[in-house]
Amino acid sequence: MVRAKPIKQGERYIRPEAPEIVWVIDRLVEIPGLPIHAKLVVEKRRHQTMTMSEVALRNKDLYLQVETPLEKGK
Repeated sequence: MVRAKPIKQGERYIRPEAPEIVWVIDRLVEIPGLPIHAKLVVEKRRHQTMTMSEVALRNKDLYLQVETPLEKGK
């Protein structure tokens, strides 16, 4: 089985049903006995936050990763 690369700070995600809201990984959270979690902030409203597991972020039915602004020029 091919393992996905780990999530990292700064990655950006959208929910398919609300693509206008971009969630950015602010920091990673390690919780003993659970998968890695990420504290996410809304890109344009950094006061809006949530914590989500890496498993949920990798589920393409729930979240889609989008390019970071620096990747667009590559």
